[in-house]
Amino acid sequence: MIELFEEEIRFKTHKSSKGNQLKGKSKGLWYKADYTGYEGLSEYVISHLLEMSSLSPEEYVLYEAEQIKYKMQLFNGVKSKDFLTEDWQIITIERLFENAFKHSLNSSIYKIEEPEERLKFVVNQVERITGLREFGAYMNK
Repeated sequence: MIELFEEEIRFKTHKSSKGNQLKGKSKGLWYKADYTGYEGLSEYVISHLLEMSSLSPEEYVLYEAEQIKYKMQLFNGVKSKDFLTEDWQIITIERLFENAFKHSLNSSIYKIEEPEERLKFVVNQVERITGLREFGAYMNK
C-alpha cells in the first residue's frame, strides 16, 4: 500500500475515460486509483498482455496492482514507473475533443452505430485537431 499526499497528486477529480481519475506520482512511480472499480484491473491485464506482444517495452507501460491511500480513503488501483517527464502532461482524447469542439467525444461517437466507423471518426478528429499523422496506425498497435 502507498499513501499519497496532496503535493503528489496530479489529478483529483474522479472520472475515468470521460475525464481524470485520482492520479499521482511518488518516488519515481505513477499511481492511478480506481473510480468505478475496474480501471486498474483493465490497465493491469492489458499491460501484461502487451508484454507478450510484438511491441517493445518502450511502447507501453507495465502496471502492477496497488492499494492507494489518500486523505483517509483507500482505493484499489495500479502503479507503474513514472512515464511523464517534467514538461509532459496527460491529455485524454476526450479532453482534446472537448477543448476543440466544446462538447463530449462520447456524445459524438455514440451517434455512430458501427464500431469501425467510430474508430475512423476518432482517428480523423485527432489528426485534424493535432496535426498528427498515422494516428490510426498508433491506435492499431
